[in-house]
Amino acid sequence: MPAKPIAIVILAFIASPGCTHNQLRRSTLNTSSTLTEMQYQQVLDNLAMFVQNSGSLPFFALNSKGNVQISDSLAANGSLNFSPRAFTTGMLGLGPASRAVTENWDLQPTLTPNKLLKMRCLYQAAVGRPSKECPDCTPALAIESTKLCGIPNCFFGWGGKHDIPKDASYVGSYKGTYVWVTPDKLDSLTRLTLLVLDVATENDTLPSALPIGSAGGGGPGGGGRSFSPFDGTPRLNPYQPSSGIQFFPNSSPR
Repeated sequence: MPAKPIAIVILAFIASPGCTHNQLRRSTLNTSSTLTEMQYQQVLDNLAMFVQNSGSLPFFALNSKGNVQISDSLAANGSLNFSPRAFTTGMLGLGPASRAVTENWDLQPTLTPNKLLKMRCLYQAAVGRPSKECPDCTPALAIESTKLCGIPNCFFGWGGKHDIPKDASYVGSYKGTYVWVTPDKLDSLTRLTLLVLDVATENDTLPSALPIGSAGGGGPGGGGRSFSPFDGTPRLNPYQPSSGIQFFPNSSPR
């Protein structure tokens, strides 16, 4: 078979729908496998931040929706020339073939204050610096300690970039502070990540913020609305009647 027909067959096979489906399958599996990596990375970066300053505000984003798209294209052109009595010449031209692969995740950041307060308590406990000041983390940690065999702490190494061991499975960093987890401590990282995910996926029970003097607050003798960051229950704050929304570390006002 001449070289040109062989090239046409090969290019047609590459551009066939079956090949596109195989690439889509591989890309989808590869994209899905990044979920665990991203969750581990967020937790480790937070740990590095809390090692540097345990009073930090944590961050966490959930992967809400993913998209994988494969686009193949192949340009072709041809011409046929005839004389009055017979076919004379023909030409077939193939343009460049291309494939575009798009992979992305839609992220949903955690912005609810009570969730961030719970995460803050988890990270403070994980770095061995649980807060007993305002807000008091004791009630929240008592609840979280009943899940997944308790809150793992001090299971990671930390230091500078040159201190990272060669056998580190995962590494996080924050402004020059690095934390890492070796294979024998991966179970602790997994449990802490699951606890953070448990907090991030809780039902949002945060009531709408009420300005001072609105319904539910303000005025002599009136009670400002408040809620606990650990149970999400709205309640009256009789001690600060005009204060609007208030955060309390436990379920009873003080």
